[in-house]
Formats: sequence, C-alpha cells, structure tokens
Amino acid sequence: MKINGQLFSAQSDDMFYIEPGVEHTFYAYSTDPMVTLSVYVDFQPSAGASYERGNNQLVNYHLNTFELKRCVPTVYFRDGIQLPAKIKLPTHCSWMNGFYHVVDQIASEELGIENELRAAFESFFILYIRYFQNPHIMDDPRVQKVKQWMENELCTSVSIMNWAERLNISSSYLYELFRKATDCSPQHYWIQLKMDRAKKYLRETNMTITEIATTLGFSSIHYFARQFKKQCGETCSDYRKRMRKLY
Repeated sequence: MKINGQLFSAQSDDMFYIEPGVEHTFYAYSTDPMVTLSVYVDFQPSAGASYERGNNQLVNYHLNTFELKRCVPTVYFRDGIQLPAKIKLPTHCSWMNGFYHVVDQIASEELGIENELRAAFESFFILYIRYFQNPHIMDDPRVQKVKQWMENELCTSVSIMNWAERLNISSSYLYELFRKATDCSPQHYWIQLKMDRAKKYLRETNMTITEIATTLGFSSIHYFARQFKKQCGETCSDYRKRMRKLY
C-alpha cells in the first residue's frame, strides 16, 4: 500500500489507519489478489453532508475527480495520541470484534442499526487506542499458553481438560483464570476462534462447508452448522452469499 506517498508492505493480519483526505493506493499481484476488510467512517460529519451508509459514492478511484471538501475533519486527540499508519494485529484480539461486527452488519436494515454500528465501531476504536497505548499488558501466562495452544491446535478437537492437565491445574481453575482474563469460558473462546476462521474460509476460499467443518476439527457438519448459526446469527451459506455480494 502507498499512504500519503509512503510505501508499506501488506501482509495477512496487518491493519492500516488512514486519516481523512489522505491519498492511498492498493497494489496487488495478479497471482495473489489482496483481500481486505475496509470501513470508512465519519466521526464528525461535515456541515451539510448527508451520506448514507453503504453509499459507494464515498469511494473514488480517480484523484483528479475527487472533491476534497467531501472529507470530514481529521480527529485529533487531546492527549496528543498519534495512531500509526500500520500495525500487526495480535493473535485473536477481542477488541477487533466491534470492527468485524460493522463489516458483518453493514447491509442490515434492522431497526436502530445505525446507532448499533456506530456504537460497535466506537467501542472497537476506543479499545484499539487502549491497546496502542499499552500493548504489553499481558494475560496470566497460563492463559496466554492456552491461547497459543488453541491457535496451534485450531483444527483439532482437544478438550479443555487436556489443556488443564498440561498446565498441571484443575479444569475448574483454568476456567476461573480464563474467565478473569477474557470474560468468557475457554470453550466459548475456542469456538469463537474456530468461527472466526470459518468466516475467513467462507469469505476468501471456495472450500465447501463440509471441508471447512472437517478442517476445523468438527466431527459433525451438523454440529458445526449449529454452532456457526448460534455464534454468527446466520447459516454458513447465507454468510458467504452476503459477504461476496458486498465485495
């Protein structure tokens, strides 16, 4: 990517922050196309601006025809925080959930969706800033170890008891540690991790639902499908169709 004249490499799990009115260009190889999730948001709409959510007129591919006055003011933080143009997302950072929710629900017509999406994005943005200020705040090292195992063993059906035994602690104590660090149980965290990966496969590959379920260690496609519907609010097929329609 080129942002304001500066070149950046773009790898998987990179996140870019681009201020209003800043020229930026995507470069992708024809043999390795770039898959991106992008959200353009106005924190302080310009006077008289009346842009609708999902309005493609906000995206302009020709600089000479772009009206700079359409850009909203840059947001400045009172305590002088300056966000970097690029960061590498940490493994399964929960503060990205608000961002993903906006992407998932951008086409929704549900009552109150505008306020819901704004709240979700503001929550993501606040938590990101906190992370940026204190990136070295760590979980309990045992919880971190389990998270690492979850990432490495994502395509298995290892039990929570097995992880507790590796740490030489009880399952109930591991549950307590995990709940304190993440506000959810290890089972829920691991299922959500699998569902996040399932979404990625549905968006970015042509794998069948059966192949995805098998790859993620589910012995039953029906159980996988139920979990996806429960966690994501729609079927795998509906999610894939909706996301590809958006792109």
